[in-house]
Amino acid sequence: MTADPAAATRQAVQDIARVSYGRLVAYLASVTGDMAAAEDALSEAFLAALRTWPERGVPQRPDSWLVTAIQSVHNRRAVTGCTDWAAIAALYTGLATATPTVGVLVALAKARSHTDGPAAGLRLLDDLPADRVAKYQPYWVVLAHCRRRAGEHDGAVAAARQAAALTADDGVRRFLESEYRLDGRSPAARADGDP
Repeated sequence: MTADPAAATRQAVQDIARVSYGRLVAYLASVTGDMAAAEDALSEAFLAALRTWPERGVPQRPDSWLVTAIQSVHNRRAVTGCTDWAAIAALYTGLATATPTVGVLVALAKARSHTDGPAAGLRLLDDLPADRVAKYQPYWVVLAHCRRRAGEHDGAVAAARQAAALTADDGVRRFLESEYRLDGRSPAARADGDP
């Protein structure tokens, strides 16, 4: 184990984000029926890991720890109705500095779309190499989210269609089809701006 617990934690979180991000989001979205809430909760769980693991050590089963932390996030959000987007953006900014993986940069774009507006998220997404995101389903979900928040209906639907085509999870596909009305009807704007 690395002598620096913070460095070991950052590495563990980066490894989990790289390997398990899509699977964890898909699982959570299939359980909750809400892709955006699943992504938000996973972001907050990563933030909790960065705060907790340096003192307590990386758990033997970090994926399971994150799922438990996510359940806590959902419970807290149900009570407060709030997501700490500034903290999530700070988390992913730090991760992007250390390891600018596509998953981390896509999550940063989602967070920045909330802290700095949808145009900021779209700019970050536009900077990603097209060949690296073409088949990365979370990219298309976040692109749909940012475009919808920016009022770009057609672009949001096109991105959601691509996200639905790239998922192997029927629950996620049904959610995207319903949320973005991929049957051709106009997608309803939500009060919180989230898909």
